[in-house]
Amino acid sequence: MKPHLAIVAFALAASACSGANYNVISPATPIGSPTPSPAPSGSPPPTVCGAAIPGSILIAVGSYIVPQIPPDPTYGTVSGYALSDSSGNYALVARPIVLKPNDVVQFVNVDPALAGGAPGTAHSASGLQSESFPVPHTFSATAASATGTSIDNSSAWSTGALSAISSALCYSQRLQLPASGAYYFGDFTYYNLTNMRDVIVISPAAAS
Repeated sequence: MKPHLAIVAFALAASACSGANYNVISPATPIGSPTPSPAPSGSPPPTVCGAAIPGSILIAVGSYIVPQIPPDPTYGTVSGYALSDSSGNYALVARPIVLKPNDVVQFVNVDPALAGGAPGTAHSASGLQSESFPVPHTFSATAASATGTSIDNSSAWSTGALSAISSALCYSQRLQLPASGAYYFGDFTYYNLTNMRDVIVISPAAAS
């Protein structure tokens, strides 16, 4: 099936800090699972719900962001993550995320709240400290908590589990990017189940 790139006008409530309207993309099949694998600690992790910080580049995380078909010729299958524009719009289809040297990013969970206002699916972005997507992969226990202030391959970093709630969008801590390289990451709950993963590629020519 040919991927769709259109964005429909079904908006989630946005954080008052950003003023952005995050748009759920449809039609799409969620990549999440009702019975995800256990958290790295062996028990459900506490969830994180920070606010948008001005100047951050936002990366949407959600079950409705589907894999690129065919997979990227350099990085393979990526799914569940998409670069957001300043208005809070993001594409239906995941792509490698190309950013400039030393950009600062925040991840934001854009999964919708469930019927009746119940929380939606918590998601995360956790570094793999690898130059590829190892499968299967066991995340360390630290992935269940917000860890680190920069993205690199020499030390652990993670957003922790970002909540999906009806009253506000949930953002990660700010994470500084390095000057060069490619940085592989994934959702510690869904990485081994649904290939929920992506790569940040540093390029001086990026338009962010």
